[in-house]
Amino acid sequence: MKGSTMLATPSSATDWQIVDANRTPHWLTCEFARAMHRAEPVHGRLRQDKIAFRRFLARIDQAVAKRGLGDAQYLTPTQWRELNDRYREEAAWLERTCGVREPPSATPVTEERPFLPSMENAPSAFRDLIRRRLASREAKNLPDHIITAARAVLEHTARPAI
Repeated sequence: MKGSTMLATPSSATDWQIVDANRTPHWLTCEFARAMHRAEPVHGRLRQDKIAFRRFLARIDQAVAKRGLGDAQYLTPTQWRELNDRYREEAAWLERTCGVREPPSATPVTEERPFLPSMENAPSAFRDLIRRRLASREAKNLPDHIITAARAVLEHTARPAI
């Protein structure tokens, strides 16, 4: 899936290696970012320090991709059908007006999604990944409010041991 840039302005040559600028972040990275923005102790500060926050998320996203922590189905079957119908309508309009033939749309998902993507449904391997990142040497260069927000998210979404 194509999407927005994770790191808008690289500050060093290595930043270009970290980020695929035309890729949507993994659902775990998206949900983690949302949860960090909702974290009480740092509300609003993450928006002020976008570069450090995006760099941190880009590194998390890269680690998630390397570990293959799984995909999530964001849309319900009804939403898939509505979007596919809309795509087919627009593709037909483009063909009629511009002569551009678009590829056929994907087959809609027929089953209900197994879970709603959220930090509460993140696998323990993802939480472990975040904990390792926060304990790494690299974390010493992170602003305190990013570390505080990440820890608050881990604490708030911790699953009880069974």
